[in-house]
Amino acid sequence: MPDLSETPEANLDPRIVRHLQPGEKVMWQGAPRPGTFLSPIALALCVFFIVYGLLALFGLADRYVIVPGDPFTLQRIGPALLLVAGPGWLLHWMWTERGANWAYAITDRRLLSVRGNTLVRSVEPKEIRSFEYRQDVAYWRYLNPRVRNRTIGREREKRYPGFHGLEDSEDMVDTLNAWAEDFTARAGEDAAAFVERTRSVAEYDDPPEGVQRIRHEDTGLTIDVPDGWSTTVSLDRIGPLRIFGITLLERFIQSGKERAYANGIRWNSLTVRGAPDAGLNLTVLDEPLQKTLEQVRDDPWAKRFDLKLMQSTPGLEIGGLRGFSLVRRMPAGANLANFGKVAAPVATRHAWLGRGGMHVEIIGMARLDQPDVQDAIDAMIDSIRGLGDDAAGR
Repeated sequence: MPDLSETPEANLDPRIVRHLQPGEKVMWQGAPRPGTFLSPIALALCVFFIVYGLLALFGLADRYVIVPGDPFTLQRIGPALLLVAGPGWLLHWMWTERGANWAYAITDRRLLSVRGNTLVRSVEPKEIRSFEYRQDVAYWRYLNPRVRNRTIGREREKRYPGFHGLEDSEDMVDTLNAWAEDFTARAGEDAAAFVERTRSVAEYDDPPEGVQRIRHEDTGLTIDVPDGWSTTVSLDRIGPLRIFGITLLERFIQSGKERAYANGIRWNSLTVRGAPDAGLNLTVLDEPLQKTLEQVRDDPWAKRFDLKLMQSTPGLEIGGLRGFSLVRRMPAGANLANFGKVAAPVATRHAWLGRGGMHVEIIGMARLDQPDVQDAIDAMIDSIRGLGDDAAGR
């Protein structure tokens, strides 16, 4: 298994260096084997058609193949140029995409795929659901199904985002799993620090150091989250799905574009991620809270997917909002809405809180073996503040 120790700066691939963030350290770098992404058959066909087009243009192929028109006439030039230009463009594209132009890196923050001077892919561990391998490829599957593959290149690289042309792809998967586990451990440390900072201060108007306050501009609702965790927001369309006046689904969510949170951005869906199998999703709905604890607790889907009820809290009141919550245990491999498939057994806290004509739905997730992260999820939910003077401050 490759040693994930810092690579000396003098040994770094210049193609990788130009895309590093300030203070970012490279723990491993590599490149595909020569010939990766190049098909000998495709290369041979391109060269054949280019040569044939040139021979046809000069009339040197007429003895073997019937070609319309005489050499250098309009009738001959058009087809000949097509035979040269089409394969010529394809040959240029294949040569640009060849494995020798690619470089890969594992850093202390993310995974990088570089082609030439272009950063094709930058992926943090909290975006990855699992690592897998096939033949000479160690690739990953994304946690969030809404993540778009922005790769411009070969279909093989798009279908299997990861490191191609490896000598031992299975060994690389072990390395990547170890790398991701380190982030999971660090998420626990960040979570413990967040809990300490928020609960050691009885009241505060401004969040303490290391705590980020997220604000929903339309309602004034706020939630505090660890500053080191990523926060993305989107403006989703939420409502019933109707076709020809027939309601097929009572609630259908059309996801909006995800972007990093910043003050003033309008949103109704917030996702906070700390590491694989750790995070929180909050959705603001412009409608009264109608669900009940009994409806949610007795959901037949929970039984079907073996979700064990661990705790329920009726009459929950947080920050001027009222509702209920419950905690369930999910086995490894279960699929959690907005997060995808979990790699390890997790505890999920679902909360429904409302006031007047609006309510919020929250899903928090943490691994069972990470109590600090579970406490951080609780602290985030407890930090929610709603509308009105009684919900302002702490």
